[in-house]
Amino acid sequence: MKQSINLKDTKDVKYLCSWNGNDIVQIHTKETLLNDYKDSNLFDDDDDMLFVTIGNGFDNFKFKDYLKLSSKDEDFINVNFICDNMQIKRIV
Repeated sequence: MKQSINLKDTKDVKYLCSWNGNDIVQIHTKETLLNDYKDSNLFDDDDDMLFVTIGNGFDNFKFKDYLKLSSKDEDFINVNFICDNMQIKRIV
């Protein structure tokens, strides 16, 4: 990389996402997550697939609910949510 990246160049909410520890690490918006993972089980409406956080006072969420709520509430910034092999954190 030859120059820094300004994550606040746009008003889009951005998420730091990682899978399998840190085997895959990506920065996404809601739209890029949907575009890249729409054919995976990430967006399934499964009651057993909840994103959880420990000790932060947040509820457990289905992924679609997490994206909807976190995109409107800055209290979600820097709070890790984990489901199976994925971690997601709103960063901007």
